[in-house]
Amino acid sequence: MKAYRPVEAARVVAEAGYRAAVRGAHTRLKNFKRDLKNLGLTEAQIHEIIPDASAAKKRGSSGTGEK
Repeated sequence: MKAYRPVEAARVVAEAGYRAAVRGAHTRLKNFKRDLKNLGLTEAQIHEIIPDASAAKKRGSSGTGEK
């Protein structure tokens, strides 16, 4: 077990860093959307700039938009 402790610690740190990055990105995206609303853009215009997550799922798992 001792041999795997550094690997486990690295995994825990990496996961915590990933979660923090995702939370930070989500907060910045919400703030950006709020700013767009304050500029007077409609929801349709905002969704042209920031697509829904469901639209990304429809494109497929590759993330390239190809089917």
